[in-house]
Amino acid sequence: MHILFNTHIVRPPLTGIGRYTLELARALNQLGHEVRGLTLDPLAPQDAQAQARQAAWRKNLARIPGARTLQRMRLQARLDRQPSAGWLYHEPNYIPLRFDGPTVITVHDLAWIRHPETHPAERVRYLNRNVPRALERADHILTVSAFTRDELMHVFGYPAEQITVTPLGVDHERYRPRTEQECTQTLGKHRLAWKSYVLSVGTLEPRKNLRLAVEAHSLLPAHLQQEYPLVLAGARGWHESEFREPLGKQVKRGSVIPLGYVPEDELPCLYAGASAFVYPSRYEGFGLPPLEAMACGVPVITSTAQALCEVGGEAVLTVSPDHPEALAHALRSVLEDVDRAESLKALGQQRAGQFTWLTCAQTALHGYRCAKQGSCTDRLID
Repeated sequence: MHILFNTHIVRPPLTGIGRYTLELARALNQLGHEVRGLTLDPLAPQDAQAQARQAAWRKNLARIPGARTLQRMRLQARLDRQPSAGWLYHEPNYIPLRFDGPTVITVHDLAWIRHPETHPAERVRYLNRNVPRALERADHILTVSAFTRDELMHVFGYPAEQITVTPLGVDHERYRPRTEQECTQTLGKHRLAWKSYVLSVGTLEPRKNLRLAVEAHSLLPAHLQQEYPLVLAGARGWHESEFREPLGKQVKRGSVIPLGYVPEDELPCLYAGASAFVYPSRYEGFGLPPLEAMACGVPVITSTAQALCEVGGEAVLTVSPDHPEALAHALRSVLEDVDRAESLKALGQQRAGQFTWLTCAQTALHGYRCAKQGSCTDRLID
């Protein structure tokens, strides 16, 4: 199959959608399909400092009025120069460009509808205006979870037969249990000790609900707070300032360590070196960091958000996103009960083994065939 892919979002710092786009394109290539990327960026620099400078430049550029419109016009011009006969266009980030051929889009979640307070008002307006049009123009929809599929059906009345669920995957060569010796350099860079911290990975913004993690950690006995500081790995996001005051108090005490943005190549050891991983997000379409943590052999605690429960199954501990006491209790049980921690590690690795990018690509191909045929005659079973 010949697939045109909008890969413009594949740039550092890599977001969850960027990771999905990159890994899906790679997997489709491995399966023997021709994938042609569409981007405005040159190859991203490998140096972490250069990546950070490039990301800051793009962030400032995005503030210029009309920048998004100009960017889409340039991408549209590039797509218009591509062949349409025999090709399918996949937009992995909600809003497709115009294409004279089969079009597939990925809808990751409906967070801007369910929790608009956790997004910038401009983003909410943009998605409210454009996603319904995107759903009308698409020949088929991919979602990353059954939860998001059900959300689409409920909110927009979209028919189930025009949706294919494509769960995300894990690169098991990168995300795997490691030895302390393998991770000495990465942990040393961040002044962390092996198996002596609790980790959370995600952008510092309201929708990730990291205030709950900080508050729960502060409820642990003093000796556990000092033995296992809470490490936050993630770039600053929208309304990060709301998080600054409660975070600052714990940082001064040394019980919380914010690392900021962490390069992709350091994440596997950061996961593997943790004693526990927490992810208390209120709403997710999938939840890739918990899956990566499970693959690295780390006990995982998530919120009861439906998609997180769908991904973690019986292999994770789940707590309410509104009760820090519950998260503190779950954390303490993992840090103090060796048998429970070992059981969660084993269950997590087994669960994570069920998710691969090749499987994601194979289910995406099912959706592509539906789009080319104009209907689905054989529906996948979740």
